[in-house]
Amino acid sequence: MAKRKGGAALIALLTAAVLCSGTVLGVSAAGEQTASAASISAGEQVEARAAVNTVALTQNGKTLAVSARLYDGQLMVPLGAFANLFTDATYSYNKSTCYATLTAPGLTLTAGVGGSFLTANDRCLYGVALNRLIDGTVWVALRPLAKAMSLTVSYQSGASSAAISGSYKALTHAKSFYNADELYWLSRIISAESRGEPLRGQMAVGNVILNRVRSSAFPNTIYGVIFQKSQFSPVSNGTIYNSPAWVSVCAAKMCLEGYSISNDVLFFCNLSVSPNNWVVKNRQAAFKIGSHTFFL
Repeated sequence: MAKRKGGAALIALLTAAVLCSGTVLGVSAAGEQTASAASISAGEQVEARAAVNTVALTQNGKTLAVSARLYDGQLMVPLGAFANLFTDATYSYNKSTCYATLTAPGLTLTAGVGGSFLTANDRCLYGVALNRLIDGTVWVALRPLAKAMSLTVSYQSGASSAAISGSYKALTHAKSFYNADELYWLSRIISAESRGEPLRGQMAVGNVILNRVRSSAFPNTIYGVIFQKSQFSPVSNGTIYNSPAWVSVCAAKMCLEGYSISNDVLFFCNLSVSPNNWVVKNRQAAFKIGSHTFFL
């Protein structure tokens, strides 16, 4: 497995830019929003919000008053307007933090502009596409928002409409959903192995752990996989016991929600640190995210 080198990890900005308070924002691997020094003109704002496909939303055969738009291949909707179609919700947006908050019966949901996930009742729901600010309103991926409201989305790529089914029910709270021991150790191994890596890279590290749990070649618990002899350097150097970074906890939660970058990878390695690691000659490389190469 990858051996971590000491020193502060480099913060990698996501390549996609989003708009917030007249500046270009990126989301760092630490989960923090960071504004670039360059302001954008009104013309650039129009270009950043260039024409996208509009997709009608229906329920029980009737077209809803709110439509979705396709961004980065994902259906996105205005957070507050969509929620109010199904329940009595209160929406607010903080221009200083670039965070939107939605409250509804039994539900508290937040979405950071530039982030690729929602937090709902302390659970983290992956949206793939970046949350974005359009004409003063935060737009988020439809599927995680629907999940937070116990709704189902049916949509085939290229279709002109998507069907929403179900009725509003608040998402089960994290305290009742996650196994505390699993979350504790998964978030710590993700943080110890990949703090400072892109969110997708941290999720992929979590996927490696869970893929091993499902494999007959490894122990069948998260704790057992992490503490299997001579597998992960944070166990031997003690960093496994450090408090995890906030974004690593979110990555762990998303893995436990079932979001997966890959269901097949079982190893990862930072080849710039360990170029002669045995995994290079013995396992097939699948992809690279950040500084980690992942292997089957």
